[in-house]
Amino acid sequence: MRLQELRLFTRAFQRVRQEIPEHVPAEGNGRSVQEAGPSLYSFPWLLNGAEAQPDDAADIGAGHAVTLPERGTLAIDGMCGRGKRATVYRAADGRGSHYALKVALAPNEPDILNEPGRLARLADAGICPTPVIASGCDYVLKAWVDGTVGTEWLGAPTEAGIIGLGRFMSRCAGARVFVRDLKPRNMVLDRHHEWHCIDPGPLEKMESADEVWRRLERYVLKHWCDARSHHPKYIWARYFTGPRLEGLMSK
Repeated sequence: MRLQELRLFTRAFQRVRQEIPEHVPAEGNGRSVQEAGPSLYSFPWLLNGAEAQPDDAADIGAGHAVTLPERGTLAIDGMCGRGKRATVYRAADGRGSHYALKVALAPNEPDILNEPGRLARLADAGICPTPVIASGCDYVLKAWVDGTVGTEWLGAPTEAGIIGLGRFMSRCAGARVFVRDLKPRNMVLDRHHEWHCIDPGPLEKMESADEVWRRLERYVLKHWCDARSHHPKYIWARYFTGPRLEGLMSK
């Protein structure tokens, strides 16, 4: 994007800036490792209807079911993502509701222990709500977000999605919260063209909205605009120009 376009975008987000209380919870969910909650493997497990306790995340797969106090029996539909520290599964209860079950590869993994607190901070700041249903020392159960993952969306970017990302960045800047892991694979675009950060990573409280905006801007240009060779920066510049952006961002 050209300099004048970036300035225009900055002015647009300033109109929707919002204040939050000065006190922001510290990183994490406030629980020590000793108080991190039960292990996922301490609950009853079934495999195709028969009792079968998995040893670790690598043993979990479609056909497994686990009974949690907060939601009853959840059937594992299958794996939907795997990282260096955790694996994410899609699960469903008997009422047809779906969930994302994130299972750490090792107990007391800081990423797992901190995630409920990070998602609560994003919700409290009005950035995006992704309710945490339950958590323990090696798992987090979250509401499932229906939509298109950012990595898929980049294959055919839409104007509504680009403007939606701008609104998400504006909310972060208004709350003075920098989301440090805003990669496409951690974002989901819903049917209302709003982005949800399903795996936020560490959050940083900053002094000013402008500082947050500048850092997010650099991050997005690096991780989103060049994520695919057929998705050059001029596609973004085509949308982030003139009255079109001013009008859309002011709605």
